[in-house]
Amino acid sequence: WVRETFTLYLRAISIGLLGPTPLAVTVPSTVAGILMLPFFFVWARRMFGWRFGLMATLFLGVSGWHLVFSRTGWRSDFQPLFMAITCCFFIRGMATGRIVDFALSGVGLATTLNTYNGGRLFPVLFAAWVVAVVLQSWHWRGFLRRYGRGLLAMAITFGIAIAPLAWYAVHNWDVFQGRA
Repeated sequence: WVRETFTLYLRAISIGLLGPTPLAVTVPSTVAGILMLPFFFVWARRMFGWRFGLMATLFLGVSGWHLVFSRTGWRSDFQPLFMAITCCFFIRGMATGRIVDFALSGVGLATTLNTYNGGRLFPVLFAAWVVAVVLQSWHWRGFLRRYGRGLLAMAITFGIAIAPLAWYAVHNWDVFQGRA
């Protein structure tokens, strides 16, 4: 398919388990839509408090956008899940300082890029969001001492997780960018 492969892998597993049916194509999207809600809740709760997190998750869960993407079987269905995972673990890492949270955020960021070509803009938006979060909530003094190893772990896991897609893109740029 000469582009992002993660969604196709998940659908292949589903078709292998359920057979070549329309349900097998849509089940992974439904699972992704359901899984997104707890990650979104944790992210929103960490940033704005318990009440906001609950209300935002409720509104997301019943929004038309979320319901449509959770039942279509399109390639883009997984992008919101991995965006929420990236932000959830990153903000949790900022709160706890745990390296594993930053590492999981790096994997989430790489997986976002490997779900749909629209996700290629997410690293730029994520970087802008991180700068805004840091400027608003944390002091620069001691920032690298507290989060430097976590950010390094995030960069390493991102590099490892994105390596196959990046290798293909570098060696087949015209094909990789063909539809973009």
